[in-house]
Order: sequence, then C-alpha cells, then structure tokens
Amino acid sequence: MTPTTIPEPSHRLSRFVRNLRKRGLFHTAAVIYVKAAYRLHTSRVTRFHIKHSQSAPRSVRVAGTEIGLHPSLLGLSEVLALYGRHEPTASWLYQNSLKPGDQVLDIGGNIGYYPLIACQAVKANGRVAIIEPVPGTYKILESNISQQQNASALQVAAGVET
Repeated sequence: MTPTTIPEPSHRLSRFVRNLRKRGLFHTAAVIYVKAAYRLHTSRVTRFHIKHSQSAPRSVRVAGTEIGLHPSLLGLSEVLALYGRHEPTASWLYQNSLKPGDQVLDIGGNIGYYPLIACQAVKANGRVAIIEPVPGTYKILESNISQQQNASALQVAAGVET
C-alpha cells in the first residue's frame, strides 16, 4: 500500500494530512495512520472474541493480587481482559507518588485496580479507603480487596447535596 492510497475518513484528518503533504511529512503520517488503524481494528476484533468466548479471562493479576473482572467485560474489565493492565503511565505515576504510611481515599473504586496499587504502595502502615456506589461492582471490589489488611470499602455515593 502506498501512502497516497490510504483513505482519509474525516474532514479534520484530511486537513491534517494535506498540511503534512505540504511540509513533505506525509509518509511519516501515513505510517502512523496505518498503525493506528491496525490497532483499532485488532482491538475491535479482540474485543469481539473476548466477549463471545468461553475462554475469556475472568481475572487478572494486579499488584501481585489476582482480581476478578466484571462479568460484562465492559470498561475497565474489558481493558484488563485485553491488555492485562490499565493506563500504564498513570498507574506507574500513581504507585510512585505514594509512599509507605500514606492515607488514600479512592472515590469510585470500581473493581479495585487503583486501590490495589495503592495498597501495595502504602504498605501495612498505610490505609486505603474506597467508595463505590454500584452494587454489582461493589461486590467485585469487596472480593478483590478481601486479602488486603490495609483497605476498607463503603458502598455509598459521594457528592454534594443541593
């Protein structure tokens, strides 16, 4: 496939590619576009197979702990099922910004991905408090943090009353 045969699906992308052509940088942009299109296609195919497969992962290892995924495999659970991790740079920054003894409040703890990273970082003398209002997700969160001595969860919603 030559760079000139790559389809240009959107107006903004078309304008961007035209500007790159004017500057003589189109080939680089074409390679990036092809890679992005390939990633999008393969992730869609993988998502379809995971959701329609009996062998889809129902748990992954996070911060040295096996955690259960939401049965719908949507959102965070889908990302973890596909890649085994979520937002690697943000996760690394989060873990490295915490130190032993810190106190963490996670509002909207979901299935416990970030709380487990926090539990590992703050060690036994730190605390991680988690708030998760959704009943089904809260059950999975409770199960996922059950082995953590420095974590506790509440099933409440956090917000401002008006």
